[in-house]
Amino acid sequence: MREDERTERLLRILAGVLPDADLTPGFPLREQGLESLALTRVWFQIRKEFGADIPVSWLRRCPTPAALLARIAEHGGGDEAPEHTPAAPEPDDARDRHEPFPLTDMQQAYLVAKGRPDDPAGCHVYREFEVEDLDVEALERAWRKVVAHHDMLRAVVTADGRQRILPDAGPPAIAVGPRDAAGAVRERLSHHRYEPGARPLHTVEVSHAPDRPSVVHLSIDALIIDGHGLGVLLQDWWRCYHDPAHEPARPAVTVRGCVRQLDAEGRTAAHRARLDHWADRLTGLAPGP
Repeated sequence: MREDERTERLLRILAGVLPDADLTPGFPLREQGLESLALTRVWFQIRKEFGADIPVSWLRRCPTPAALLARIAEHGGGDEAPEHTPAAPEPDDARDRHEPFPLTDMQQAYLVAKGRPDDPAGCHVYREFEVEDLDVEALERAWRKVVAHHDMLRAVVTADGRQRILPDAGPPAIAVGPRDAAGAVRERLSHHRYEPGARPLHTVEVSHAPDRPSVVHLSIDALIIDGHGLGVLLQDWWRCYHDPAHEPARPAVTVRGCVRQLDAEGRTAAHRARLDHWADRLTGLAPGP
């Protein structure tokens, strides 16, 4: 692989976790303080794209993309094709993009925990923000836009244990109450458990005051979001609030397309080989306490 091609591919990988950065080979990568999930994503993409296994601990200390390129070259990255390159997810046809598709393993685990009759447990995210001079109508318009943009905010769990994206989630009304009730709203939403099949799997409320900062409360089921996704959602919501004309970038593929591709990859010989490898390693582990 030519050096310029290797550079282009690496910068494209890094853009996936640093979408707003002006990436060059000399970009100060270490100063960005990438979190573990982002680093793991970079590690996985490098291994898939170049066939090079760069330790995540080293990635955390990597100063620049140029240094990372040198490390990839040391591992022979890109000179030979990886043993198995997963196919890129194909865009969903407009006719079937709202059809049901499988839950991921993590989503299935969350769903099982919700259904325990003796001690049901939900995994969800709660955030709140104080906002000066809050325009509730603008906030609701912005929220409506991000719900329409992000498919998973319109996701529901079907009766047969799959998920589907609704074409329209309906008007996302934001309940508004007095600022003095913020504590009660916090107590209720921070402990909320969304029932399987509920819709929508998120709640936004405002504790409003004309003479001091209002509190925006956000509750969202972890069944439809992760840490990286939450960051993207909040960034898009904030931008749409301040600029009604802002249009978040459209992804090249849908969540449904990605999940279906992952499901297909799980049936490949390469996946079975990796599974057998780690199953064999686990048999040699010392017993637990």
